[in-house]
Amino acid sequence: MRTYLRELRRLVAAALASVVTLLVGLPLTFAAVPGAADLRLRSGVTVAWLLVGVVIYPALWVLGRAYSRAVERVERDFARAVARDDAAPPVSESTGGGSTGGGSTGDAS
Repeated sequence: MRTYLRELRRLVAAALASVVTLLVGLPLTFAAVPGAADLRLRSGVTVAWLLVGVVIYPALWVLGRAYSRAVERVERDFARAVARDDAAPPVSESTGGGSTGGGSTGDAS
């Protein structure tokens, strides 16, 4: 269970870092590079509007899809591990430590 949760935390951190980098990095780039936000295409549309209004949505979709597939893979692996553990015989039955083991019961008589 710890491995499952650790893997999910790692995926969430990677997805969050990617989204934050994309959503914060783009405006920071426009602020850091003078004139970058004012670049225009031949149609008169600024590059900033093109990136923010058009390009960012497919990028977010790709990030979401990649995250979803990775989480599904982790959950599938976890379900397989649980199924393997359920199929294995319980430890107490194989060790003979049950109540029918014939050991001392603590009676002094």
